[in-house]
Amino acid sequence: MNGSSSIEGGMGISMLPHGAPWPLWLAPTARAPQPGPTRWVVPPSRPRLSRSKPVATAHTMMVRLPGDQLLLSVEHETLARITPPMLSAWFRGLPRALWHAGREYTRHALWHPVDHVHWSLLRPAPRGGMGVGARVHEVVACGGRAEHLVEVVADVERLDEHGVTLVRRWLGVEVMRLQHSFRAVDDGTEVHTRLWVGVAGGGWRERWAQRVNLALRPVLLPDATALAWLHHCVEQVGMLQGLLPRLSRR
Repeated sequence: MNGSSSIEGGMGISMLPHGAPWPLWLAPTARAPQPGPTRWVVPPSRPRLSRSKPVATAHTMMVRLPGDQLLLSVEHETLARITPPMLSAWFRGLPRALWHAGREYTRHALWHPVDHVHWSLLRPAPRGGMGVGARVHEVVACGGRAEHLVEVVADVERLDEHGVTLVRRWLGVEVMRLQHSFRAVDDGTEVHTRLWVGVAGGGWRERWAQRVNLALRPVLLPDATALAWLHHCVEQVGMLQGLLPRLSRR
């Protein structure tokens, strides 16, 4: 693959480049570099409105691209009885709160009640609310663990019935891209999630990208946290299968 290396997961199994199969659900036990002081505290678990899907239901892959850019990919199990418009509406509605058991919560908090720490709309879309052109701030503690904290400020590049794309830039250079793609099938919707971390390499840019990514990737997403994020992503998307129909009945 053009000089790239990969860690692939079929039904939740990751393959290390020079080692034995590694169950992905054990990955969060790998120690990431300890973060410095942070103002974020992992909150107590909130009410669980939906079950997460086991990581073994998805096909996961971690690929090192030319220039040492990282690609994380998750092909999720079909979300039964969920349509692409329902998914699009969920993302558009993230700024709105939800009431449960007489208490107000953010949608983000109830989406993954263990891992989700913070979500806010820093800049609305030109037409208002959550949409293309908006800027969002998200903090996630993968596995509910502070050492796997991921904080991102990103711009919404796409949000429609085909998917949602968030892009993070540093000094005008794209350093992270998160893409959820939706495809309607007979019994629901297929979701494919991809996360690119680091600046793109290839050709004359490869050596430059390697130098940048050597410093940048451990700050954006250390390898141990990347594996924990794959686990988180499977759980997060899987929870929508039970959560969205429940909201539609309210």
